[in-house]
Amino acid sequence: MSAFRVRGKSWGNDVGSVNRQKMDRLEQQMAFLREIDQVKNVLRKNRILDGSRQENDAEHAWHLAVMACILAETSNEKNLDIGKVIQMVLVHDLVEIDTGDVFVYDRVQREKQREAEVQAGHRIFGLLPADQSEKMRGLWEEFEGRETPEARFAAALDRLEPILLNAAQGGWLWREHGLSRKRVEEINQHMAQGSERLWDYARGLIEVCDREGVFAHEPSETMRFRQVRSPEEIRTTCELAREIWIEYYVKIIGKDQVEYMLEKFQSEDAVVRQLDEGHEYYLADWHGEPVGYAACMPGEKGGSVFLSKIYIRKDLRGNGLGCQLLTFLETLCQERGFSSIWLTVNKRNHDSIVWYERRGFNRSESLIQDIGHGFVMDDYKMVKPLEPVSSPLS
Repeated sequence: MSAFRVRGKSWGNDVGSVNRQKMDRLEQQMAFLREIDQVKNVLRKNRILDGSRQENDAEHAWHLAVMACILAETSNEKNLDIGKVIQMVLVHDLVEIDTGDVFVYDRVQREKQREAEVQAGHRIFGLLPADQSEKMRGLWEEFEGRETPEARFAAALDRLEPILLNAAQGGWLWREHGLSRKRVEEINQHMAQGSERLWDYARGLIEVCDREGVFAHEPSETMRFRQVRSPEEIRTTCELAREIWIEYYVKIIGKDQVEYMLEKFQSEDAVVRQLDEGHEYYLADWHGEPVGYAACMPGEKGGSVFLSKIYIRKDLRGNGLGCQLLTFLETLCQERGFSSIWLTVNKRNHDSIVWYERRGFNRSESLIQDIGHGFVMDDYKMVKPLEPVSSPLS
């Protein structure tokens, strides 16, 4: 098309330039809209109401948007901009396209996730034209900051929805992860900043689950750990081993193999030999009483540590003591500059496999070891990488 003049000015090329700018803007918007389709593939930890599958982030955002419309009257702030709340909840999890969903009760992972989410926000919102990119990023940052009435109400809805779903399924997620009521309430209590009515309602659901025995007991004190050195400590370790192994492993590998392995690996003579070879044993005390133990074999600095044993007495499982013991060992290995920790677990020990996977271990290979007398150890090797610390100890 040729240019034409109006009062001496050529308009044809200017119109083409405007059209191209409009098209470029539209293409940027379409690129963003195509990209966020991926949020439908980001699975959350909680399940949908019927328990048949995990919820995804897109479903979560939709549910929150509807909740904002229906529950706006419960906000602490009566002059709430509900349109802005809806915008926030629709975009607040888009960064998880890059980072994935992190379990809200895992404080360490949540802290690590923060910087990754900031970078994801720059990339994903950066697909939009500059003005819309700034607005979307601003909404996300406002939601994360929880400093405005709209952000506080949006955050309250974000915590209410998984509580609703989880409570409707008997609190299975809290039970599966061995969470205490105190921990659940600590993480969710900020709901009251946005809606005291919704927090009261959520606490009622938590109370019902508590009466049904969903939650783990909160330990009244932290465990204390001591390295096994004396004959008395070795004897105590072996007594714990016999009690725990017979109670736990007979149903998995049979009494004969348990007795053979106790004599071969957990007799007093066997533990003394292991200590001489460089193994380290630790007793875990609670209320002044030994209730568990662990053993590890450090490798070369910067390498991996073999966690050969970690046990808690049956009557105290489910109280978070096993997590305390594992955290102690992981911290010890990090401070010494090791890069990972690994262990073996019997392939039929399904409960332990799930427990370790929840705590960051991944199955790396299958191991079958002949231990003599016709017995074998048929295990998975599971590995967990360790974050380096700034000043590792030698």
